[in-house]
Amino acid sequence: ESDLRRKEILEGGGIRTHDFYGEIENLAKYLQEQGVDILHISGGELPGGHLKPFAETAKKSKVKLVTHLNFFAHGNGDGLDLTFLQNKTMAWKYMKNNGITPELFWERCRILPVPVDVERIDSLKPSDDENLRIKDKLGIGDSPTICRLGRPDRFKWSYFLLYAFRLLRNKVPNAKFVVIGGIPENIRKKIDSLGLSSHVVDVGEVSDDAVIKTLYSIDVLAHSSRIGESFTAAITQAMACRKPVVVNSTPWADNGQIEQVDKWVDGITTTTVKGYADACAKLLKDPFMRKSMGDNGHFKVRLLYDARAVTRLLEKFYIDCAQKKGLNCDSSAYSTVKPAFDSVELSNWPLEYAFRLRESGYNAGRVK
Repeated sequence: ESDLRRKEILEGGGIRTHDFYGEIENLAKYLQEQGVDILHISGGELPGGHLKPFAETAKKSKVKLVTHLNFFAHGNGDGLDLTFLQNKTMAWKYMKNNGITPELFWERCRILPVPVDVERIDSLKPSDDENLRIKDKLGIGDSPTICRLGRPDRFKWSYFLLYAFRLLRNKVPNAKFVVIGGIPENIRKKIDSLGLSSHVVDVGEVSDDAVIKTLYSIDVLAHSSRIGESFTAAITQAMACRKPVVVNSTPWADNGQIEQVDKWVDGITTTTVKGYADACAKLLKDPFMRKSMGDNGHFKVRLLYDARAVTRLLEKFYIDCAQKKGLNCDSSAYSTVKPAFDSVELSNWPLEYAFRLRESGYNAGRVK
């Protein structure tokens, strides 16, 4: 279906796009006419395998491989050649939903991290003078700042972050809360009722470049979501900008954010509103800790999520899958490309996840 914003971004980068407006017959005709080799589907599959018609259409149109980046670990990959999960948390959710072992997982699935263009983000770093101008324009000046980055989705927003910010202002009275991406109406009303309006800076929806430059101007990314995260680019973008991250753990929903943040290394994970406020205050009062965690985050993002490395990994997965199907592909150029996560790390993730839950503040009973 048509997505005008993404269409504009892609075509601005020289990439052809084509709208099918939900008509699968038009998709089939296009695939055949263009001689498409790989159909890659990006999005969350609903229970019931609603992607199967796309896979069947692709096969009838002589497409060689059908792959899927599964955001939410629903569905069973029926009719697909390869399913990608973004991280170990979602891989285990997928295995649990489908009753498969880690060994069976690797037969039809791979872990493909969400890429971050670290080189581009580094190139956008503002000078000291430009950074001061950005801060003045935002109206934050020298105030210590926490920041939320995300779309204005009322289902993702909760009052958790607002209550934490109210507590934070008792510890750091001049703290400001910068919001990039917009604020839902119900959250605006809550901000007003808590008396926080004059301390919240609403940046609104801005260009990708403006997002990065704003991230460089803040002190701490304060991430919170009512429905949790499978994997969030907001965290990795902030880390690429050398900012420490504070997240709350949400084990009743998706909880990939506690995999993205290594506590006391590149950020802090916590459970309660008080713990969250304490974590933000600790970072705002300690510039050395902020810099250390920010540098660690930047190193991790470059190591695991750099767009060029992830692209090479995706290419390798395509080549491996094609060879497995008996297609003639030369894989010699990918002999040194290593996956971000191996089978041992995946098998050990439940124990690591339980440890991270306890570390974020859950006791043994609640972890179980």
